[in-house]
Amino acid sequence: MPFSSCCNSALRRKPIMRGVQQPAPERGENRTKTALELWPEAQARADEIVAVWDKYLADTRAAREQSGFEEADEAAREAVADLHELEGRIVRMRAKTPKGMLVKARMAALDPTTVSTVDDLEHALEERFETGHIIGLSLILDVLDLHGGDA
Repeated sequence: MPFSSCCNSALRRKPIMRGVQQPAPERGENRTKTALELWPEAQARADEIVAVWDKYLADTRAAREQSGFEEADEAAREAVADLHELEGRIVRMRAKTPKGMLVKARMAALDPTTVSTVDDLEHALEERFETGHIIGLSLILDVLDLHGGDA
């Protein structure tokens, strides 16, 4: 749930109350009890904060729409989804030869056009993969070493 909707609805859902000490003679001499009462000053401040937050969100939405950010962001999301679909197809496709594995290894590099040797590819892959992918990286590099020195 976005912050804006949880915060706004929480402040608007229930009135803000405070505890007030009141005499409670039924409990004995000099005894008090706590009673809840509306706290109009706190409610007014909460309403003011919510109104400012709502205006900020509306202004942000308007600026994003007017600037073309929303369309650009949607296009970027679509491009990433297309890339992930293509990468998924490549991952599911089994390489049948060392050259096929080499093609996959080059695709795993961030910028395959800068890769001309196995050392270049190793450096590119090490930059791209996190520690959790180290075994996969090791297997790729093993295959490359078996294939020879040219990437």
